[in-house]
Amino acid sequence: MTTQFPTTRTSSSSEISTLTTEQFTSSLLNQTDAVRARQDVMAARRSETYERLLARRAPLRILEIGCGSGGLGRGFTEAGHDYTGLDIDPRPISDGVSQGLNLINLDFMDFDTENRFDVITFSQVLEHILRPKDFMSKVWSHLKSGGLIHLDVPNHHALAGVPSRLRG
Repeated sequence: MTTQFPTTRTSSSSEISTLTTEQFTSSLLNQTDAVRARQDVMAARRSETYERLLARRAPLRILEIGCGSGGLGRGFTEAGHDYTGLDIDPRPISDGVSQGLNLINLDFMDFDTENRFDVITFSQVLEHILRPKDFMSKVWSHLKSGGLIHLDVPNHHALAGVPSRLRG
């Protein structure tokens, strides 16, 4: 079975990435206070984990690729970290910048190679990348020696994937 990747150029796609659905982008732009509170808790927990794994306290330099409107950025910044979020879609970036977050509207593949980070994180991004080897090489080029890469991809076979399977 071959998968057809979308080829339409949109605000959420690039030369090496597939597009994100408008429904997802809309959810980034219309987050409830409850969603924001969950993101703050998640950022605080991740912050503690990063500090423990790196055996260092804040401030860590953290880069989030595919940050959307920077939901985790608030919590990372409040924990004292130097947070930078990148996203290819200008709409959620504009929303996050209006909240005072350090977000950049840029395709990660065009990001300055001189920047190095203690932690590079990306959630639900890798499955959209058409050339993962190129993408991961770029990630490594921005990671400080001894740094940490934190990524996750959807697992539709896990319990958390049941709603997606039921919706088809």
